Amino acid sequence: MRTPQLSLSLLLLLTFYSDGLTNAQLLFATTDVEMHVIGAPTLIKSRDLNFGSVWQGMTTLTVNPVTGGNSAAFFTLTTQANSSVSISFSSTDLTSGINSISFSGLLSGNSSPDQNTSALISSGNSLTAGPSGDFYLWAGGTANLAPDQLIGVYTGSFTITIVY
Repeated sequence: MRTPQLSLSLLLLLTFYSDGLTNAQLLFATTDVEMHVIGAPTLIKSRDLNFGSVWQGMTTLTVNPVTGGNSAAFFTLTTQANSSVSISFSSTDLTSGINSISFSGLLSGNSSPDQNTSALISSGNSLTAGPSGDFYLWAGGTANLAPDQLIGVYTGSFTITIVY
């Protein structure tokens, strides 16, 4: 006889529980979702780095990116106003056939297009664009020639990487 009593107790419990759900109140809330998709930054080169012609026998030449004038390469980084990006750069040695010249790149930057007030930048630094969204970069570097450097046209690369 205990089995019918247990069944009756379960039936009453299930009836009470299910009756409680029919009287439950539900609350909902929603939120608006907004996203602004903006354009990716651009990096435009306007001028190459150029050491010009040098005499055989010279050993060290430097184009200072702050004071190097038109010898320094020139770039314009355009992004959102007052936004920050990370910058890194690397350079390769200059080569002419199998001959090479050691080259170490230097970079300066400014939120205004004034090269003479730009500041040297270390690779891995963060840059902040000005109110216009522009940041200006000048690339220079030091070339170390051997005293008996062979005559030729030597070329290499200076790579700037922007992470945004």
